[in-house]
Amino acid sequence: MAKLDWVILCERAVVEAAPVNTVSLVALIENISILTPPKEITKTGQIIGVPFRFYAVQQWSRGKAKKGERTSGRLVFKGPNGKEFGNTLFNVDLMAVPRTRLVTQAMGFPLVGAGAYKCIVEVKRGKGWRALQETEFNVILLPRGSEQLGTSTRH
Repeated sequence: MAKLDWVILCERAVVEAAPVNTVSLVALIENISILTPPKEITKTGQIIGVPFRFYAVQQWSRGKAKKGERTSGRLVFKGPNGKEFGNTLFNVDLMAVPRTRLVTQAMGFPLVGAGAYKCIVEVKRGKGWRALQETEFNVILLPRGSEQLGTSTRH
């Protein structure tokens, strides 16, 4: 069975396919600080989209070094409230190579409050899905008015 070596969230991923097959991960994401939305918006229950592009980078390798294989998976994104707000399907092809990397881009996420936003890598098993690994970033809500103090909106 193919194995997931790691999954990392970052602001940019640079993949150099030839000749050395390297990947550079730029600005790993741990915390995102944003201003608390105005009460007028949060009272109405509107979904607030945060336009923050990031990448989920995965590395997969063969379960048995000399045996090619394929598998299907998905990335599941969940907010701190535990509700799923999106998923992306992908295929892992390890027929010709012993190791591969997958880069998935997200253009933003819905703000459901402060806390941990999870990215869970799942693999297809029969009719269901099995979680392999997860990573997360934390959203920190800054009080309104802090933008005038020169506070960074991300770190």
